[in-house]
Amino acid sequence: MHRAVFLKAHGTGDAPMSDLWLAAGSWLIDPGRTAFPRRPRMSSGDRLVLYASVWQRVFGIAEVISDPTIEDPMAARWPWSVQVELLLVVPVLSNAPPVEAIGVAPRSMSQHSHIRLEERHLERALDMVGLRLEHVRLLVCTHAHADHCGQAAVIVERAGCELWMHPNHAHLTAQADDPEQTLARRIEVARQSGVPEEPLRRWAEARRGQGLGVAGPVQPDRELLPGVTVQTDLGDWTVHETPGHAPSHVCLHQAGRRM
Repeated sequence: MHRAVFLKAHGTGDAPMSDLWLAAGSWLIDPGRTAFPRRPRMSSGDRLVLYASVWQRVFGIAEVISDPTIEDPMAARWPWSVQVELLLVVPVLSNAPPVEAIGVAPRSMSQHSHIRLEERHLERALDMVGLRLEHVRLLVCTHAHADHCGQAAVIVERAGCELWMHPNHAHLTAQADDPEQTLARRIEVARQSGVPEEPLRRWAEARRGQGLGVAGPVQPDRELLPGVTVQTDLGDWTVHETPGHAPSHVCLHQAGRRM
């Protein structure tokens, strides 16, 4: 499936990004969104090349995982946003490659929050970030939804790494065993929630036979439970159970950085 690719600007002359942007905290991480002054023409599955406009450097690649929504209609400049999942990042901007490296001239982006790129720009951005799937040392899934762990089997196989996830993941694995029953249940929930029959019928026809977006079955090598610590280059993260969004949902916390 073809994905659109965009250069998405972050930071302004009045409020540039911090050199240690990842450690300082970012909306890209929590709540996992990026904002726009007007409704962007992008959809779930598109890719964003993250651009620190003041630094004129490319610092990551993200996937759009939701359609545009108005998160804050009272926001004067940035009312629209999309949810994103970070795929690759450079945590220190001074170590990030210049935007020219992907074939794009430096620009302030003062008039535009994003511009559309070509596929070749994404390929160059991946090369310049200098990371590959085979570099993954550990895969940690915060919950068992297809948009968060659907490609876990592929990553584990190619990288040879372990998968850590909460043990209450049957809500996804059971769906994978009987996708038709899962679709029927979703249709019934939508009907009870007041979705009109005709658009519901069209949606069901489009979804039938598409699967659940899970590359293959995979079981965690270690259970993400309280007391487990995830060690990373940016420090240790403690596991906290936060069921609600999913029975398997956990949060990772760094007390020292309040992240």
